[in-house]
Amino acid sequence: MNCWNGEEFKTIKTTYGGCYGRCKWCGGEGCIACPHEVAKDMQRRVEPLFKANLDDPYDMELMREYFGMAALSHAFGPDGDGCEELEYNACIANLLQILNRDRNEKYKRDRNANHQSRLGGHKWH
Repeated sequence: MNCWNGEEFKTIKTTYGGCYGRCKWCGGEGCIACPHEVAKDMQRRVEPLFKANLDDPYDMELMREYFGMAALSHAFGPDGDGCEELEYNACIANLLQILNRDRNEKYKRDRNANHQSRLGGHKWH
């Protein structure tokens, strides 16, 4: 059986340095397997369906419309589908958020292009 003594474990811990609190091999003490455990955990991580920016009024309107009290009451009411309806709402809100962001970026590009054409293509300093 191949067992490490304490000194070898300290050397590995010092050499690799990184500790991962949820490592199944060392329990967060730091070992040679920590980087692999981090990579496996990152692959299992689930991305949210919808992320709202608190500083964006449009995102807050989407939150109110698709996750507000009326939406929750409908989803968990007698004619709602519960969590499936909330998941559907999250997908719709995410799609609307992407479309709004693309529209705003296109508007900014067009506005900058029009401004440059009025200046005759020259950038004045």
